[in-house]
Amino acid sequence: MALVTDFWPLFRARLHNRRFWMVQLLVLAIAAAHTTIETMGALQHMRDLYLLPVSVFFIPVLYAALNFGIEGALPTGLWCALLTTPNIVILHSGAERIGVVLQLAFLVLLSAMVAIRVDKERRAKLAAEEANRRLATTQLSLKSYIGMALRAQEEERFRLSRELHDETVQELVVAKTALEDVVGTPGQ
Repeated sequence: MALVTDFWPLFRARLHNRRFWMVQLLVLAIAAAHTTIETMGALQHMRDLYLLPVSVFFIPVLYAALNFGIEGALPTGLWCALLTTPNIVILHSGAERIGVVLQLAFLVLLSAMVAIRVDKERRAKLAAEEANRRLATTQLSLKSYIGMALRAQEEERFRLSRELHDETVQELVVAKTALEDVVGTPGQ
């Protein structure tokens, strides 16, 4: 659920990110090179390499997944598929068409899997940072509490020592007075 609710605000933020647009321009350049290579028939003699141009899309799509999460990977993967669709329809047939479609589906699926993992790690990192902040706050509170407890103990010790001192002095004064009374009485 967080994936869906977070997607649109984060995607809108990506639209203001220069690096995101550089990735999209790279996809456009790869698509243009791909179309040029296929329309010129450069791969006609090497039919086994018909998937090679589409494979180059893995670079920007995985970059988007690693750097922007699902809100960057999914649009980039779909952009690759959209730009490749005319080539699939016009220049490929039979097994080649199925191979290219499957490769694009694999591209989008892989980028989504990587992006979901990246988003999960990013959320875990943010949660750990928040837990560390709370721990630091708790430690500061604990230090403050310990300081207050120590001050209270010192004040109690001081009060008790003063009380003991005052009581002892009073008892000594009473004892001295009583002794003086005892010593002074017989000599009168």
